[in-house]
Amino acid sequence: MVNYIVRDQSAWSVECWSPQKLEAMTLGDEVRLFLTTYRHMIAEKYCFERIRVRQQLKPVKYAEFKDMWICRVIVEYQLQDQWGV
Repeated sequence: MVNYIVRDQSAWSVECWSPQKLEAMTLGDEVRLFLTTYRHMIAEKYCFERIRVRQQLKPVKYAEFKDMWICRVIVEYQLQDQWGV
């Protein structure tokens, strides 16, 4: 039997879109607050070794759609997967 282990460490960019700047920022705040509050339960359920909100960026106008604002929340994660064949 051969065992394989994969460790993945990366980040997601969660994009919160809105036609208004403050609304996009509020959506970003909600995502950040939710992940900060429930990160331990999420990590346990989905086998993450670590998951945390690294940064919430300021809302900016989206380049393609001039009437939309976007607020990004950067979420770091680390997980390990092991299996055998």
